[in-house]
Amino acid sequence: MIKSTKSAIIHYYKEKVKHAQVSTTDLAILENANHENKLVEHNLVATQFLEEDIETVVAKLPQKCQKVYRLSRENHLNTKEIAAQMKISPKTVKNH
Repeated sequence: MIKSTKSAIIHYYKEKVKHAQVSTTDLAILENANHENKLVEHNLVATQFLEEDIETVVAKLPQKCQKVYRLSRENHLNTKEIAAQMKISPKTVKNH
């Protein structure tokens, strides 16, 4: 009877330790996920501020420079395509 009680107690504590480790692991996963969510939110806010700053600077450029920039960065056109669309030389596109 003492041996079976001793075995039951050992089994009880082994199970308790196993559940404690799982809980600690789950907690670590949740903390990591929360940290990652905060990083994503931070990156989105930083991206928004950068986009606003870029727009402010682009708005101060001369009109033709603005158009070249927007065609290049927003429409993803290369120098030759911009030159053809604006009817200017590729070198002028590069200068803008």
